[in-house]
Amino acid sequence: MRLTIATLRRVVKGDLTIQFVPQALTSYGGLELLGRYLRQIDLGARLRQAFAGLRSDYGSSRIALVLLALFYVGARRLEHLRYLGGDPMVTRFCGLARLPTGRTVASRVEDWRGAGRLPLYSVRTPGE
Repeated sequence: MRLTIATLRRVVKGDLTIQFVPQALTSYGGLELLGRYLRQIDLGARLRQAFAGLRSDYGSSRIALVLLALFYVGARRLEHLRYLGGDPMVTRFCGLARLPTGRTVASRVEDWRGAGRLPLYSVRTPGE
């Protein structure tokens, strides 16, 4: 089944209400606060400007937010996107109706490197 670009993306129109009540929170609860901060500093527009000219079904700025969400929730591999795909807080944070696969994210990062948008660092072990 072929998906259209319009079915992949989602618009976040407002902030969720935050109430201080005694309940168990998931580790993803802070994504809303982080998302508010990133919207306040207009990170989405900055990312769109940085990745201008690089086309993607999901949008390069949203893929960058997917990577940020992975770091935030403690995922260590791109394959962990399979487990996060059903979480509404993660999809809301990224502005997507569904998360891309790990393969799609890896492909976008390689495109960024090829276009010179990401610096290539050499990793050295101590003592070299």
